[in-house]
Amino acid sequence: MKKFFALAALAVLFAGCGKDDDNTTPAPDPNAIPKDNVRVVATLPTTGIQASDKFVLAGSFKTNAWTPASSTYSLTKQSDGTYRVDVPISAFEDTKDLEYKVVRNPTADAADAWKFVEKDATCGELAANRILKRADANKSVTIKIDNFRNTATCPN
Repeated sequence: MKKFFALAALAVLFAGCGKDDDNTTPAPDPNAIPKDNVRVVATLPTTGIQASDKFVLAGSFKTNAWTPASSTYSLTKQSDGTYRVDVPISAFEDTKDLEYKVVRNPTADAADAWKFVEKDATCGELAANRILKRADANKSVTIKIDNFRNTATCPN
């Protein structure tokens, strides 16, 4: 009787072993870029960034165009220290590429919303807005942000 229970227990343990797994669906890759999206991966300055800081894209979106206070396109910190956001092509203005900038800790006050906009390596304005191309759908675009306005490294 003990042998029977031992064999039954082994049968339960090994049930399903050797099954044909061709009909199973693999788990989705959490790092996959959603279809018809452009992924922005940003490297931020190594000084002056606080754990509580928020970063958003403000740009020529169909809705909330150039509104930093909108958190629709917030960058999320990744385990490797970069920040990322997936932007759907459907958010672009029809047939156009998307112009944008990154803003740190935007406020709801329109006059103050750009207080912490990104700056170049010498704390000057960027030579031009950044651009996401419609042709970059399903791809990753990497950017480097040198500074933000009104921080220790760029006081103005």
